Amino acid sequence: MLTGLPLPANIKLYDAQGLSRLIDDLDDLAAHMTRLLSNYRGVSPDSALREAVKSTAAAIADWPRDKRNTRLSIETSAQLEEGLYLFAVEDEADEATEESMLKPSRNVVPLDVSSGVASFEGALMRLIEAGDGRLLFSTEHRNYPFIFRLSTVDGGGTSTLDLWFDVDKSNVPQALGFWALVEAIKSSGSVSLTGPSGDVAVLSLVG
Repeated sequence: MLTGLPLPANIKLYDAQGLSRLIDDLDDLAAHMTRLLSNYRGVSPDSALREAVKSTAAAIADWPRDKRNTRLSIETSAQLEEGLYLFAVEDEADEATEESMLKPSRNVVPLDVSSGVASFEGALMRLIEAGDGRLLFSTEHRNYPFIFRLSTVDGGGTSTLDLWFDVDKSNVPQALGFWALVEAIKSSGSVSLTGPSGDVAVLSLVG
């Protein structure tokens, strides 16, 4: 592998001696993509790699036909951070403080949803319910397949993170990104919601 060039760390270059490593990396990538897409009918990740790739290619050839939407709900414990009060700002004249009122509004905040090396940048979320000690945040983008919802206790604690994916609005790269995030969350046991002013919430999976 060539080194010393000013390229991003995720960009790999191979010389003639690195050919075998290139083949291994391509095999790893193919196996990873097949595993992520195994949530859809017709994909067989447990067969030999060549057959798994063939079944995956056949299954996604007419994407998104006959593919099901995904509705996952994950039980978590939420630690709410000071960045949460971005949702309390109604206009530029307001100042977010810990005493700000959290109430349903049309105020939309871009959040990054991240876990491990997987992330979704710029999820547009707003507070849609606030009452009886509970808060419900949800993304706002009707034409996008990713839907994130967080139902939590005012002050932090027992919470539910919804990870929804409307496959009929999606393409294959978006499906890969969604399932990579789901895999990372389940593997690491945690997920962070980060806004322009830092963390909004840090969630730890329960059980």
